[in-house]
Amino acid sequence: MAENSNEGTELKEVKLNSKSEALIQKLDKPDSLCQGTIIREALAIDKIRRSWWDRTFSKMEAGSMRGSILTLIATSIGAGVLTLPYLCKMSGFFSGLLMITTGMLASLWSLYLLIASAESLNTKQYYQICEKTGGRILGLLFHMAVFVEQSGAVIGYQIISKGR
Repeated sequence: MAENSNEGTELKEVKLNSKSEALIQKLDKPDSLCQGTIIREALAIDKIRRSWWDRTFSKMEAGSMRGSILTLIATSIGAGVLTLPYLCKMSGFFSGLLMITTGMLASLWSLYLLIASAESLNTKQYYQICEKTGGRILGLLFHMAVFVEQSGAVIGYQIISKGR
């Protein structure tokens, strides 16, 4: 007998709705002629999802959506925590508030432009938007800008951690 190749994997029972169960029954019939269509229908009708608790508190995988979102939030909050109070101290409360509001509006506008560009170019990655709109040179400039930004973040972190 062949050994079970799924050793160490954990299977969870998932409740399916009636449409999913009907599609699975169609797939079990060997005389079904359009199994590819049925599989596509099953994926479109009901994506099997984990519970909110499992999605929120399970182990983060490399490159996962949750990990990426948390990294972006940590980077943004870190920069804001360090610069916004200093901005308000140096320029005064009301002019600091005006600058923060102007920065917010500029960020919203640039985000809108990025979304519109991604939809019109049918891409999902920022690098692809740069490369499709500005060619290979703009794509390389994008990579250089990311490298410089990340290097600055690492250097800033090391400077702050030495001050403790």
